[in-house]
Amino acid sequence: QDNLLKDKVAVEMKRHYKTDFKRIGHLSRIARYAEKIGQQEGVNLAVVLCAAYLKDIEADVSSNQTSAGTILENLGANEEIRKEVCALIEAFKNGRTNTSPEAGSLADAAAITLLEERNKELAIDEEQFTDFISEEIATEAGRVVARSVFNHLEIS
Repeated sequence: QDNLLKDKVAVEMKRHYKTDFKRIGHLSRIARYAEKIGQQEGVNLAVVLCAAYLKDIEADVSSNQTSAGTILENLGANEEIRKEVCALIEAFKNGRTNTSPEAGSLADAAAITLLEERNKELAIDEEQFTDFISEEIATEAGRVVARSVFNHLEIS
């Protein structure tokens, strides 16, 4: 049921953003990295992936919680999942990324995605990548995923 929910949330996110393919791609990459990190960290993947897809629905945190909660409710998510997803989004928006393995997984996935996007505009070097790994990535799984993403881009 949780797999079905995350798929429904992904579809709803795409429906919400319509033709904003840059935003859809951005959130989809965050979700993909969050899934890889979350699997290794042993987190509740349904919560992390739903939060990854819904974290940008609205810029305002309180509206985001309401919007995320409403979307999840409309998709049939139980109250516990709704609360956990909304709490995770709030923690992420407020920079509280060390409060749980779920928060660390989401934050690492978002950081990797942002660095990957910046790297397309202006290539980063090995020193910048090393600094990024030590300063921005909270989980061991996040470091593994970051290295695999940037190994492809020929950065060790």
